[in-house]
Amino acid sequence: MKKLLVIAAAMLLAATGANAQEGYDNTKHEVAVGYGILSNSQWLDIFAEVAVMEAGATFSNENFVGTCSAEYLYRATNWLGLGCIFAFGQSSMDYTTQASGPREGFVTNRYFSLMPAVKLDWLRTKYFGMYSKLAVGYTYRTIAVDYEDVAKEDVNDHLGHLNWQASLLGIEAGGPQLRGYLEAGVGEQGVAIVGLRYKF
Repeated sequence: MKKLLVIAAAMLLAATGANAQEGYDNTKHEVAVGYGILSNSQWLDIFAEVAVMEAGATFSNENFVGTCSAEYLYRATNWLGLGCIFAFGQSSMDYTTQASGPREGFVTNRYFSLMPAVKLDWLRTKYFGMYSKLAVGYTYRTIAVDYEDVAKEDVNDHLGHLNWQASLLGIEAGGPQLRGYLEAGVGEQGVAIVGLRYKF
């Protein structure tokens, strides 16, 4: 009986392997564009705004543009992709140093990130896939303050810092080459990312 079960299991595995090979995604390159919300840079903007408000400033008309990203990955093995991610985000807001006073200035933050990335595929077929992704890199951030008072000199500053993206679960579905995808995680691309991926 035990021998029969072993033979049956071996036959099942062989059949599964053959079916998986027929429907397997054997592309070597991936390019993707996506849009995410609540990125690391957006959280930094929120914390900085709260800190400045403690000093007496008031912000209004906040506009947080989500993070737009583009990525390229090369398939090193069946389950491992190596590549790079470029991400861009922006926020803007009015501010005044007097409660309910007129606008005194306009602040614009822009952040540009470049992050080498690793993608681990848990499931790869021609029409569906599941994966996780990790990226670590650098963000260059510009801060511009335009004052309403022409007597005040406008401020243009910049800074840089390490940044990252950890997408715990990604799901992609569509055709053998063009697919839509959805990722959930945390980092510079956001906590939720939606986009399109082209494989070739």
